[in-house]
Amino acid sequence: PGARAAEVAGAESALQFELPDNVRALYQRCNGADLAPGLSLLTLDDAVATSIAINQRPTGLSRFKYLALTDNNDSNYVCVVCGTPLAGHVVHIFHDDEPRVLFRSPNEF
Repeated sequence: PGARAAEVAGAESALQFELPDNVRALYQRCNGADLAPGLSLLTLDDAVATSIAINQRPTGLSRFKYLALTDNNDSNYVCVVCGTPLAGHVVHIFHDDEPRVLFRSPNEF
């Protein structure tokens, strides 16, 4: 089952930024899922907690307003950018390297 609209609004409030429409719609359809062995779409609650931690890293990344989408248990996350100038792009955030753009939209992910 998906997240309710009120849960998505609460997530946006906790994150202090709005989610792209297609990400909001994704979570309203599916609130977490196993995508492949060892890879999962985070639940909205887990995505918020992980995203807050990522955006608080002292690397200057917070200006992009990342929302973590996946976890494969290696401290590297696939995220959607919610801030300009790359809003809507999907990026891979590494714990020990620079982020890398993967897709122009979560729809391509």
